Amino acid sequence: MAGKGFFKNKEELRRKMIVGGSLFVGFIFLFGIVATALFYQMPSDEANSPKDYEALFSSAWVHGELLDEEKAYLINTGRTIVTYHYTGSPGNLELEGIISDMKGQAILERIPSEKKYLRLESFRGETVVNNLAIESIYIGLCDVLYYPPPDCAVFQ
Repeated sequence: MAGKGFFKNKEELRRKMIVGGSLFVGFIFLFGIVATALFYQMPSDEANSPKDYEALFSSAWVHGELLDEEKAYLINTGRTIVTYHYTGSPGNLELEGIISDMKGQAILERIPSEKKYLRLESFRGETVVNNLAIESIYIGLCDVLYYPPPDCAVFQ
């Protein structure tokens, strides 16, 4: 028995090599699954979730700051971003009343600027309204609102 190998025949060696190789590949896949789950966890305090955005914008339609991160979410959910560029006082009660009548379909952001105008952005496109008369505002909104109200038929 001095010349015999550890295994009695080549068939047993082949079978054990296949089992060992399969176990090795299985452990690599298992490690990959666990590593992926650990490395790609999103921290909850780093980014706002859509639920947070929905809670924020479901009742508050007038905002005094730029909506940078939220803008894509709002437009993709069918809302229109109305950016009011103002000089002097930011108050425009007529515009705020129009936005309130839209019941959350339009979100107003107020930005100090050199010139008064509105920039309207939605999934349907964007437009700029330079004349801030109520009729011009409605015409601009009717062009970009995802769900225009029945009143828009008057301005068509």
